[in-house]
Amino acid sequence: MQTKSKTRMYKAKLPYIGLLEIDTEDKEPESVNEALPSPKWKATMYAEFKALTANHTWTLVPFQG
Repeated sequence: MQTKSKTRMYKAKLPYIGLLEIDTEDKEPESVNEALPSPKWKATMYAEFKALTANHTWTLVPFQG
């Protein structure tokens, strides 16, 4: 017997209507310009930068334009 799951046919489940509302404070910024005005995101970016430099994951180089 072939079922939809065996043939890998899936129907996307729609979220409940109440879950479609997104709180703007919890929304992740889509760009640096969106994140910089928020002290929370600014601190998060700074912590990530410190971790990258402390772990020697990458180095900052001068712009060559």
